[in-house]
Amino acid sequence: MIDSFGDQIVCTFFNNDIVDKYNKMISVGKCYLFINGSIKPANKKYTAIKNDYQVNIAKEGEVRDTEDDDNIKNPNEVYSFSTIKDIKSFTNDMRLDFIGVIVSIGDPDEINLKSGR
Repeated sequence: MIDSFGDQIVCTFFNNDIVDKYNKMISVGKCYLFINGSIKPANKKYTAIKNDYQVNIAKEGEVRDTEDDDNIKNPNEVYSFSTIKDIKSFTNDMRLDFIGVIVSIGDPDEINLKSGR
C-alpha cells in the first residue's frame, strides 16, 4: 500500500475467508479504508519495502471503498524497478522490485518448510 506521502507498507491478509472476500474487491490504483487491522514489525526477509512495520488483516478486519485521493503518488514513482534480466547481478540477500506478466497458472503445490509447517 502507498499513502499520499509516498510511504509504502506491506498489508497481509490472513484467513482464507477474508482473502476470498476482498481479493475480487481490491483494485490497483483505488483508495480503501482498512478497519481492525493490526500493526506488527515487518519481516524484512520477505519484502523489499523499506518500512519497519506491516499491516495484518485477520478475520475481524474489514476493507471499505473510499474516495480517491489525487495526492497519492503513482506507484511507478515510488518503486525502484529492475528488469528480470538484471536479477543475475544481485546478491542473494538483496531485495528488488520488478514487474512481470503472468503467462500461465498451474495448480497450487504444497511445500514442506524446514520448520515442519
